[in-house]
Amino acid sequence: MAPMYMELSEKHLSLMFLSIDVDELTEFSSSWDIHATPTFLFLKDGQLLDKLIGANRCDLERKIVMFVDSSF
Repeated sequence: MAPMYMELSEKHLSLMFLSIDVDELTEFSSSWDIHATPTFLFLKDGQLLDKLIGANRCDLERKIVMFVDSSF
């Protein structure tokens, strides 16, 4: 998953991609209701716009393109 995530981050430079170790940041995972990995959160100005759970590349790319193509 990590290589694909890096590839997507290099392709979509207008977005910020972050990776969090939820085992080390348990308070973070609890506050964002993360119970499975990988979980992808789509945020703008600190507000959760969407959430994707699972390692499905097609679903992740679809979500990214949706946000890049919109003015979200």
